[in-house]
Amino acid sequence: MVLIWACFATRKNILATTLCNSCQTLCPAKVNLGDQIYLWRQQLDDFGTANPEKKLMCKGMSTLYGSSGIYNAATAMAPLANLIPTPLMNIKLNPWAEGHNMMKFPKETFHSMWKKGKVK
Repeated sequence: MVLIWACFATRKNILATTLCNSCQTLCPAKVNLGDQIYLWRQQLDDFGTANPEKKLMCKGMSTLYGSSGIYNAATAMAPLANLIPTPLMNIKLNPWAEGHNMMKFPKETFHSMWKKGKVK
């Protein structure tokens, strides 16, 4: 149990996990670590430790995925992001870029390729 609280003590550790549940599967004490970390993540705002940039990004994603029109427009324009120089993408306003390289967006969406019969 001490390990769990030590992990909880730093927000970065709670956010570093992908929640694949391998820790939960392998835990010899059968502690439900993945479930507990997921619950803690839901409470970060209550504790005052939620990342405000990620909260803003999540609200944006909720809007994006909540509207098919906005989603289709965004996926059609996504390849334009490939033209943005890397240093401009890796800024504090993009918290997911910390420690990661931004992906390159495909020139054509899967949906578009499927409609044209390019994939089956």
